[in-house]
Amino acid sequence: VILGRIQGGEKYNDIALQLVQLSLEVAPKFVRSYYELGQVYLNKGDKENALKAFQQAADLSPTAGIGYWYVGNVLLDLGRRDEAVVAIKKSADLGHAPKTEEYARLASLFIKNKDFTNAVRIYDALLEKDPKNTQLRATIASGYVDMKQLDKAVEQLRKIIEIDPKLRPDVEQFANKIGVRL
Repeated sequence: VILGRIQGGEKYNDIALQLVQLSLEVAPKFVRSYYELGQVYLNKGDKENALKAFQQAADLSPTAGIGYWYVGNVLLDLGRRDEAVVAIKKSADLGHAPKTEEYARLASLFIKNKDFTNAVRIYDALLEKDPKNTQLRATIASGYVDMKQLDKAVEQLRKIIEIDPKLRPDVEQFANKIGVRL
């Protein structure tokens, strides 16, 4: 599964799919196999089957928030925003605490779906937890560029330089690329 995701090779994804299907024949209620199956389908670009696999995992383990997290992310990627928000909220209610990178990816999915309110809500929460994270601020700046909120992007870029002045050349290069002045 990992080789299929990193290398993008169909060969690895096909092997992973065969192995996961074999594991499900042996232990059809082993939840972890459904997570792996969902990831294989995501690697292959098959979001509908990924959603089915993650939903099966959530159904088999209804008190584990991670299953609903994956369901919500795939739903959002499919453009099914309202269903996605319900699943992601259920994930949080069950105590699932995603990593910063997972939240940043979720925010970019909200941006893709033009749900800027939820994207900004996630960005604000992430910054509250880790205000000196320059990589996070760069991701947020890019998100604001996607949302056509260049003033907020510039605010993040300036904060990056304030936190780590050594990053000024990279930040200025990005600012030039998007057509703003610091």
